[in-house]
Amino acid sequence: MPENTKDIPLSGHLEELRKLIGKCLIVWFVTALVCFVGKDLLFRFVFAPAQSDFVVFKMLQYLSQLLHLPSLALGEFTPHFIATELTAQFLTHITVSMVVAIVVCVPFILYQLFLFIAPALQQTSRKTSAVIITVSSSLFFIGVMLNYFIIFPFAYRFLSTYQVHQDVINQITISSYISLLVMLSLLMGVLFELPIVAYLLAKWGLVTGEQMRHYRKHAFVAILILSAIITPTADAITLSMVTLPIYALYLLSVAVANGISCKRQRVES
Repeated sequence: MPENTKDIPLSGHLEELRKLIGKCLIVWFVTALVCFVGKDLLFRFVFAPAQSDFVVFKMLQYLSQLLHLPSLALGEFTPHFIATELTAQFLTHITVSMVVAIVVCVPFILYQLFLFIAPALQQTSRKTSAVIITVSSSLFFIGVMLNYFIIFPFAYRFLSTYQVHQDVINQITISSYISLLVMLSLLMGVLFELPIVAYLLAKWGLVTGEQMRHYRKHAFVAILILSAIITPTADAITLSMVTLPIYALYLLSVAVANGISCKRQRVES
């Protein structure tokens, strides 16, 4: 996008936006195609959290042996999925490839968006926007990885083995497995954007660090309840591994909002 945006007509901006969208779609399509071709590796990664030899379960087993504690792992477990429709597996292959491609392309899409709006920003605003894009991308990936390695494995193990009666047998469809994985991944990715949301709200004067600090105990209870909902096992270890990082993000958000509030006060004075 040219530096002097004031001399560009609306049609010029729309043309640049069209190019941006086209470029993002091409990169996303190519990435999805690579994921689709690499089916074995892709689904080995997708189904890994359901295996009893998943890295987290092996680490818990090692920890229990090291500390001479009762086994923290959940024992041997071999998942079996079913497909109830003729097209289910093929459509799942396409859907997973598309979703994984979107997650992988998030930094590229945000970077292209930054390049589009950068000419209209002042130099300091450009630097701030670049930092926000970098941090938000990193936080999103951290949230997705926390779900992949911690939340989803335990949630799946609990839900797939839970029975209301011994005569009711669980037969997990591949679509329900993928849906839960995607939903929890997006949920954790969005939750980890809390510091960015706090920064923007404080920047717009909608919240202050003092207000967020006042409600930190309420926030802890709310986060604890949310963590218990998204981790059905609700054991102390899993609950702590979910609650503490999110609460740490809230405290970081308090510090971010407080820094913005102090900066505004210095400017006004």
